[in-house]
Amino acid sequence: MWLSKFLLAIGLIGITGCGFEPLHQQKDTSNASLPFFLKITGNNDDAYTTYRFKQELLTLLSKLKLPPAQKIEIRIQVGENYGDIGYGADASVLRSQGRLAVSIQMYDSDEKPFYENKLDMVSSYTINESEEFSNLNAKNAARDRLIIILAADVAREISMVIRKLNDNPDIYKTTFFKPRKIDESSLFPKKNLDTKDNNP
Repeated sequence: MWLSKFLLAIGLIGITGCGFEPLHQQKDTSNASLPFFLKITGNNDDAYTTYRFKQELLTLLSKLKLPPAQKIEIRIQVGENYGDIGYGADASVLRSQGRLAVSIQMYDSDEKPFYENKLDMVSSYTINESEEFSNLNAKNAARDRLIIILAADVAREISMVIRKLNDNPDIYKTTFFKPRKIDESSLFPKKNLDTKDNNP
């Protein structure tokens, strides 16, 4: 009994010592390293996209700093959709397009919004009706491009506001930031791009 426990302990130490990491270990995605509270949400249909977007953004925002005693909350909503944009003479689909959109809302410690904006990005990819696997790979590659590029754009946008706050911690009380109502139905349409574009 004791021998088996001893051998198990030795085995675990050996595995840990060689740099082994559990395959499904949950990485820390909390706000612990951020100077503000960050909340990212998305539609149920694109949970993977929301997760990947958050991972990209956390890395880009990890070095930002706020003025002492300044507390803000940043809420980001992520939405994506895909649709066909190119057709052949026989009405077969030749090209599709993905769109990733985000809304950014910043709140002060009194829960008052002082900054709102929305950003979006599109990326298209070729479709081959006889190659389902390659089509899936093309779509996934387009999604990855959208996530990486849009996360960088959002990080720049947030960094700009944080720099303004560092220069003047009370700037959100002025008219520099003009909050506006974001129409979520236009940001996160339920229909595909081609259907949406054909409607009046």
